[in-house]
Amino acid sequence: MGENRTATEATPTAVADRIRLLTLALVVAVILASACAGGSEPTNAPPEGPNVDSTSPLPEGPNVDSTSPLPEGPEGGIVTVDLGPVTLETYSPVTITGFENSTNLYVRATNTGTDAVTVRRPTPIEVDFWIPEGGNPPRHFYALGLPHVRIEPGATATFEFMTTRGSPELEASLPFSLEGGEPSTVLTIPIHSVDGEHGYPVRELHQMPRTATIRGRVSTPAGEPITGIEVFVFALGNTALDPWRTDAGRDGTFVIDVPSTDDLRAALGDRPLPYEAVGFSIDVRAEAHTAGHAEVTQLARGATATVDLEIERVTPVDFELVGELTTGGVYGYWWALPLPRFETIVAVQARHPPMLDQPGHVVAVDLAGSELWRFEVPNECWGLDVSIAGDTAVACHDGGVYLLDSNGALWWERTFDQMNRLARFSPDGATVIVGPDGNSDIVLLDARSGENVWAFDPEERLDWLRNARWSPDGSRFVTSHADGRLAVFSDDFDLLWEVDIGEFAMLLEVDADHHVYAAGKNRELFGFDGEGNLRFRRRIPNHVVTAGSNNMDASGNQIALGTVGGVLQMYDTDGTMRWQRRFEGDLQGHNALDMTPDGSLVVVGGAGSAGNAGVVSLFERDGGLLWQEMHPDGRDQGTMPTPYEYDHNQRGVITVAISDDGRRIVAGYGDSTIRIFERVG
Repeated sequence: MGENRTATEATPTAVADRIRLLTLALVVAVILASACAGGSEPTNAPPEGPNVDSTSPLPEGPNVDSTSPLPEGPEGGIVTVDLGPVTLETYSPVTITGFENSTNLYVRATNTGTDAVTVRRPTPIEVDFWIPEGGNPPRHFYALGLPHVRIEPGATATFEFMTTRGSPELEASLPFSLEGGEPSTVLTIPIHSVDGEHGYPVRELHQMPRTATIRGRVSTPAGEPITGIEVFVFALGNTALDPWRTDAGRDGTFVIDVPSTDDLRAALGDRPLPYEAVGFSIDVRAEAHTAGHAEVTQLARGATATVDLEIERVTPVDFELVGELTTGGVYGYWWALPLPRFETIVAVQARHPPMLDQPGHVVAVDLAGSELWRFEVPNECWGLDVSIAGDTAVACHDGGVYLLDSNGALWWERTFDQMNRLARFSPDGATVIVGPDGNSDIVLLDARSGENVWAFDPEERLDWLRNARWSPDGSRFVTSHADGRLAVFSDDFDLLWEVDIGEFAMLLEVDADHHVYAAGKNRELFGFDGEGNLRFRRRIPNHVVTAGSNNMDASGNQIALGTVGGVLQMYDTDGTMRWQRRFEGDLQGHNALDMTPDGSLVVVGGAGSAGNAGVVSLFERDGGLLWQEMHPDGRDQGTMPTPYEYDHNQRGVITVAISDDGRRIVAGYGDSTIRIFERVG
């Protein structure tokens, strides 16, 4: 493999110049390559906010030592390999430090020839990993951007890959080729993970010298101090890390000494980074209060950032359990969705892999938890949607697709030759998106007859259909596929644009201006305009769990998402984070997030761990916890049978829904229980 690791002989200055070029390449993400030559650069840096002053002349904190040496980061440099007239250049080795969960790899391709060429990057399945005996590959490895990029003479394109941790020492061999397959070459990049796949050793971050200070005051909007609450500082905004913390004093003030952003950058090394800024998130958690949040993106050695946070008291509400049904079986309830008027709940059974190939059912219950009807299916079904007319569409692992009316009567059924995991009605309820089927990546069915209205059979397949959303006016729909591509179509089925975000979008929304928002295991929230141009990218500490009915309010002003690790985040639709907070549970349930149309309430379900309860939590629009209720898993309690092994992915609250007026909440659990809650008072 030596011929694939030709390191350029360069002075430190030359290497630094190349690193700066690589860093600049971050904004030329290959997701824009299809739109591009000369496209505009996205603006990704988050604002510091009106209450943040990172140049305050206040004195250093008592524990600050701004004269200590900078941390020594991982060593690395530029490596190149030739692909015909194209020079491929990257940073190697790539080290994921102890306070990161993942990072991105960047490969610059420069056409030094006289003719335009098309470069093909590898798909993730084509990347070959050298793994030590007994070791593990990265949990996730994705290629971002379209697989083929045309490069004009003298021009450069950037290919991008996302990788999580694996064993401490790995090598990724990435095959690149020119159009037609010849010539081809392999670029090999060693990937090191500090502390291996376990990650997040607290010692590495907390043993760094404290060279700067973050101080401020927590108060109400009226200026009254709030005392005795915890203030947290997260490096890189990563809530999975053990934070620096302190209590606000009697006058609401706090002081926390931290490493400067210079120290953080040095500890990360010279490689290009996927972060908008190497800075800090400052978060406040207080009982019966809204969530306080601010960001400091630059903090020099010896400097003090002043961060004043305003939070308000919230009044908790109470809900009572008014309905409950446990049906048993090998699956939990994957989706629980209300029919119009929120008087009947329809739920479908499924579970996180491994698949069991056992039968399940669709069930309807009233608000008292009484079963109204049941429809048996031969396998688990991940796809469920209800229409404005009260119909229910179901898509199943055995390829079966079913349309039921509001009384559970079967209108029609179709059997496709591939697994279907999606059913999505159009806003008027006239059609439903499913797929794939044979050579068709996407199929649009007539909701009344079940006949094909349209099928998409591209020459270059889009891969397995995993998600879809319609614009509110029904004039567009976006589909998300297993290979990472988003495809946007008009209502007369013209393909308007497509991009690649690395892996299918678990969170997928379209607003009235046809802006598209997407996030998933790629660890980023993407925002695109109606033409497919990138509006923003925001790094997320861990991967987003498949979201619920509504991640966005009806006016398109805010987006909520939940992650593995149990973190709920709220963003403006320009990509600015409003707040974040942890909730009870190991992670958000797979489809356990919903929002009222006005955005005033967000309900989220937490999947439990062994012996612990699944949790339903209700938050108001600014992150204040209003209500929370826990229920143990019946299999853990021994009150119901456990015919198959299960883990945290199949425990706790898997799906939730909230009524438009916020007075009713339904939750589906991994132990095949449905619970309905109603507000008291």
